[in-house]
Amino acid sequence: MRVLVLGASGMLGNAMTRVMSERDGWVVHGTLRSPNPILQAMAPKVKFIHGIHVDQPDSLLAAFLQS
Repeated sequence: MRVLVLGASGMLGNAMTRVMSERDGWVVHGTLRSPNPILQAMAPKVKFIHGIHVDQPDSLLAAFLQS
C-alpha cells in the first residue's frame, strides 16, 4: 500500500509516518515544507518530499506526482 501523509513534521503527521512505515509492504511518503534531518533520522523508512505547501495547488499536485 502507498500512503501520502501531508504535514509529516506536525504532531499527528509525525506519529502517522512512523507508525505506518513499520507496516510490511507499506510505502510511506511524507510532505515537508523544508528538510528536517531530525525527523528523517527518526523515520528512516519514510520517503520525505521537501518543498510542499499544501495550500498551493501546484505544490500539492507535485506531492501526488512524486509519491
